[in-house]
Amino acid sequence: MPKPIENTERISTFVTPEQLSELKIQAKSKGMTVSGFIRMLIIDGIGTSAVSGDVDIDEVFASMPGKEVKGG
Repeated sequence: MPKPIENTERISTFVTPEQLSELKIQAKSKGMTVSGFIRMLIIDGIGTSAVSGDVDIDEVFASMPGKEVKGG
């Protein structure tokens, strides 16, 4: 029997070749796929407190590896 689908929303985003290369390196070092690694970064970075408005999203993304907020 197939595994039940837990994450049903799909998004698309664009990254530079350099960013993709870094994501691949970091994901591989953790034994993960790139999409799984990105999902982990989002979940760890935003968490449930961001949904309730307790976290500054720009601050969260600025703290992620290789990311800087522009115009902030």
